[in-house]
Amino acid sequence: MGSNTLAKSFKLLALGLFITFVTAFTLSVVPSVNNLFLENKFLVIGLVIAEVAAAISLTIGIRKMSASTLKVLYFLYSLLTGISFTAIFQYYDLSNVILVFAATALLFISFAYFAEKTNLDLTKFGPYLLVGLLGMVLMAVINILFLRSDSFSLLISVLGVLVFVLYIGYDVQNVLRLERENSIPEENLAIFGAFSLYLDFINLFVKLLRLIAKKKD
Repeated sequence: MGSNTLAKSFKLLALGLFITFVTAFTLSVVPSVNNLFLENKFLVIGLVIAEVAAAISLTIGIRKMSASTLKVLYFLYSLLTGISFTAIFQYYDLSNVILVFAATALLFISFAYFAEKTNLDLTKFGPYLLVGLLGMVLMAVINILFLRSDSFSLLISVLGVLVFVLYIGYDVQNVLRLERENSIPEENLAIFGAFSLYLDFINLFVKLLRLIAKKKD
């Protein structure tokens, strides 16, 4: 990998994913933790709020906060996501989770490599990707509240895979662009890149899980 900043981002990404999935698996085998989440909706809401707060703080503070503070926020977000991912190991067989994780990693690495090496400017698709993401969220809300259709949910997952695969390319090239501009300290940019790519990986993993994996009987 030619970019030093991007290489650092990928190392932080790997560490963040490790924290998330080890946390999720560890908590999933503790019955008291499972019951705690099932019986306490306020805890789940609090967890979501904490994730959102960490994400917003990290994004806003990318130019102002110290690298150590940003790193703490990034790892905190990875940990919180791991806690919320406990349900995945409850609903799906471990073999399915591992299979989908491997498929996600392969797709992620392939497109990240393509984005770094290609002369095609993927950052110009940013506005279209945002529209696609917002449209996907709106479709999901409509399906949950009104349609409740498995076929429509499947369509949303397929759209999600396409959107987040393209986002991988966008975020890789965005890190490279910001590195050339030298407008953000290298360590801060590496953390920002790791966080952006982490979100891409996690969302792609969730969409593929819904498409490929079967729930436990």
